[in-house]
Amino acid sequence: ELLAQGERRLSSYASVCREWQSVMEEHTFRRLKLRVSCLDEFERAVVGPRRRYVKHVWLNIEFRPYTCRVCQSPLSEKWKYRDTPIMGQAISRLFSILGTWPSATDELTVEFSAQSPSDSQHWFKDYHFGAHGADEARDLLPVQFHDPVHYWENGRQLDLPPKHALWRLYGRSGVRLQPEPATVPAVTGLVIRRQCRNRILPKTLQEILFRLGRLKCLVYEPWRVGEYFLPRNVKRLSLFEDFSEDYLRQCPVEIQRRTPNRAVGEAFARRSIDLEQLSVSFIIDACDFFRAHQHDLTPWTWNHLQSLVLTSPLLAPLEHRLAPDATPERISAFLREAAAAALRMPRLEIMALWNYLEGDGGVLIYTRDMRDPVLTLQSTWGMMLEPEVREAWTEVPSRYTPVELRFPILPLLDVVRSRGDFIQQLNLPPGVLDPGSLSQMRREGRSYR
Repeated sequence: ELLAQGERRLSSYASVCREWQSVMEEHTFRRLKLRVSCLDEFERAVVGPRRRYVKHVWLNIEFRPYTCRVCQSPLSEKWKYRDTPIMGQAISRLFSILGTWPSATDELTVEFSAQSPSDSQHWFKDYHFGAHGADEARDLLPVQFHDPVHYWENGRQLDLPPKHALWRLYGRSGVRLQPEPATVPAVTGLVIRRQCRNRILPKTLQEILFRLGRLKCLVYEPWRVGEYFLPRNVKRLSLFEDFSEDYLRQCPVEIQRRTPNRAVGEAFARRSIDLEQLSVSFIIDACDFFRAHQHDLTPWTWNHLQSLVLTSPLLAPLEHRLAPDATPERISAFLREAAAAALRMPRLEIMALWNYLEGDGGVLIYTRDMRDPVLTLQSTWGMMLEPEVREAWTEVPSRYTPVELRFPILPLLDVVRSRGDFIQQLNLPPGVLDPGSLSQMRREGRSYR
């Protein structure tokens, strides 16, 4: 452990004697970040016993660079034709390598990120893309961006990027995989964080998931898109749909103020029956999730679910409530429905219901501790728990402990401009958002206006 903290490369110690080699290689190969150009060497070097050391493979995919002449222009058909295959070919190549690995007894996670090296050179200087060395260098030496051509002055962007610049960043979605290999049994985890802003179509994502037959954990943080998938073999599922209120104002109204699809919420509810952990943020309305079981004559029981985190637009101050039925009575009914569902989750350890929009937000957190069960409610506007809500939730821990549920009074949440800063103060359970993604979100939120 002391040697691992030094600045010298671990490989230099491995060369001293064979006894050290396995110790050093276990650390060296545990987490690998690869460019596409590294894949051939990865295939040659990571063989035999070295494969069991690998726990996380991060493939960073680079699109072609572009100049200022086209940075705010629509993507040409020629450009699309040459750029589109890059991501599919890279993923297919990695899968062709990992497809030869046997089913591992330990877990192996694959992560994808994709960007052009030019993305951070024009309009999106403060964004974090996962490029090799870029984020690390920026953390060590913060830069005050000054580029009036792209609206940057003294570290702040004074206006929104043009819509074609946004589409160049967020609009790529054509990913076609090679037909082989049909399965990649060694992979048990898939991570696609918010820094992978290039959209992957749900159909493509389904194809990727279909090949990962032993997948247990999925972390997916897309930017606002339209359709979703529900993989069947996952036990821990975390989805976080990111968006920028400022950028959304350039989008169609139906995307800006999208009403969550009730069928999608109900589908997540049905899928959650077999899950251990579920976190879904800004994709469904928790109301639809809790109402789903009411349509069945047979009561649902979530025998495996231990952690549940959902968002609902009902948790907002009056001026931000989008639904016409977002009355105090409806909010009270929603929180009672959540309590009724919690009664049918015998292994539930924590439930969090939250929301954030344009500076305001709130969160309700139930924690089942046999010695001290707690229900807290915090918001930026002073939301209170109605007596009937308290009564409904009091029954939840009473089945498992004689200790009464506490309702501690907490201070108001701070009104903040950054969604990342807001999430930071919520004390949400692990798994809602990748820690690296949260850090990126907070830093990006401080640069704009």
